[in-house]
Amino acid sequence: MQKQYHLRFDLKPVQQARPRARRTKFGVQLYDPIKVKKFKQELGLLAKQQWQSTRGICDG
Repeated sequence: MQKQYHLRFDLKPVQQARPRARRTKFGVQLYDPIKVKKFKQELGLLAKQQWQSTRGICDG
């Protein structure tokens, strides 16, 4: 039986913009716009914190 977990985030959604590109001497480098990058970092941090807090409750 699979366990289901529900995570909730109090963040305002940010639209996923197209990645930006720049040329380097090694080729082309793609990167997310700053607004999207910050949102992804904050979302990842919140998800990690919530997941770690539920592990103690759900284990066993």
